[in-house]
Amino acid sequence: MPTQSHPKKLFISYRVQDTSADTGRLVDSLKQVFYDDQIFMDIEKLEPGVDFTKALAKSLETCDVLFAIIGPEWVGEDKDGHPRIMRSDDWVRLELETALQRGIRLIPVLMRNATLPEMTDIPESLYPLLNRQTYEISNKRWKYDTDQLIQFLIQ
Repeated sequence: MPTQSHPKKLFISYRVQDTSADTGRLVDSLKQVFYDDQIFMDIEKLEPGVDFTKALAKSLETCDVLFAIIGPEWVGEDKDGHPRIMRSDDWVRLELETALQRGIRLIPVLMRNATLPEMTDIPESLYPLLNRQTYEISNKRWKYDTDQLIQFLIQ
């Protein structure tokens, strides 16, 4: 149960095959302080039969901060071995492009010793991601790292 309410609405963008467990753990940490309706994570918020595109657009319209959870396999790979992030219909790409277009604070959160991708590994529309200050969450320092992130968010 959250200890107090904070006005910020958070959107969690992640690639399921890359960081689903880490992302779930981060959301659990955030829920110690924020209410459920302040955190959007697709797997928890989308009901069966809901139009995914409309639900994402609505959540992105109202969020204050988007966390781009980046692990070692964040760029992704489609069935043909090509980078998923380069596909114009890739959900992670669409979420980040929307946040960048709308001027939403976008925080790249690095998990499991990941680094930001190289410019050659992402579409030009995501180049501004590379200029964002990253935040690293380490398994060894999990509580400290998440506490520091939460402190930033509630200021």
